Amino acid sequence: MVYFVRDHVASDCGAAVKPFQELQTQDFINQNSGAIKYDQWGDNHDGYHFTSSFNVSAIVAGEYFTFESIQFPAWDSPKSALPLAALDVVVRNTTFNFQLWGNFTGSLGKLMPYKLDEWESCRNQSMSWVPDNSDDLFWWKSTFATSEPEREAHFVVEHLGAREVPPPFPVPYQDGCTRARWVAFDATGWMIHFVYSPEYYPKNASLTIASWESKVTAGRAITHGVYDTWMWNRVIFWADAGLDAFEKSLDSAGVAYTTRDWPVETTDGKITRSLLFSSSGGLVYEIRARVAASPAALWDVCKPAAR
Repeated sequence: MVYFVRDHVASDCGAAVKPFQELQTQDFINQNSGAIKYDQWGDNHDGYHFTSSFNVSAIVAGEYFTFESIQFPAWDSPKSALPLAALDVVVRNTTFNFQLWGNFTGSLGKLMPYKLDEWESCRNQSMSWVPDNSDDLFWWKSTFATSEPEREAHFVVEHLGAREVPPPFPVPYQDGCTRARWVAFDATGWMIHFVYSPEYYPKNASLTIASWESKVTAGRAITHGVYDTWMWNRVIFWADAGLDAFEKSLDSAGVAYTTRDWPVETTDGKITRSLLFSSSGGLVYEIRARVAASPAALWDVCKPAAR
């Protein structure tokens, strides 16, 4: 499930959302016009497979998009020799885009006029890890822009149970190359990619990834149980065995978190509890579990402070 929220109540931590939203759209316009080659905010995207699910004609006619990475043979596809390409589509009024992967052979007439030049430096796909079920996953990854991919990957491995897998870029990082770390969740093959493209920074220094991280981490108040508007940008995990082990992991590392009980009615008498926490780089993660109902007040999303 993907949901979109416009928050009129929570703090923006001193990083107003609208300029970053406008930058995402303008970046795609500028890439297609040749004004820029890429922008580091393009690294914020979800990756989806299966071309048959995408309406290419509607995207070309009415959306902001870029077309990139035609590969022969296919990348990330141990089962198929068909050419794969990525169609990146802006999610309007957000700071994200959807990266649609598939065999676009039947749509090349519409898309080739928009094909971008390669911008990633030092990519060697033969080095990267590929799950055995990569062709079977519709939503196969989330990618986040960050100034410290190593920091974020370590955080997710430590607190969410992922493991690091080889990316298609040099590790350790080499000057002049794209900086990236990948983590995978073995139960599903789903991945999170953390990427930093420092050479493609916005002209407005106040809108760089590093500037966003600085503002958000300075203004965030999870320690006091406060929910801010940037916390809506997160991936949600479910824990069948509850939240205790995760809370202990966070406590032992000194990572602040807050919890929220959702007003979800079910026949088993349990409620949904959310454990929300942030890395030191400002990326937020949520783990949900079904727990016994407690006398604590349920979360009112119109009140960002702790319950």
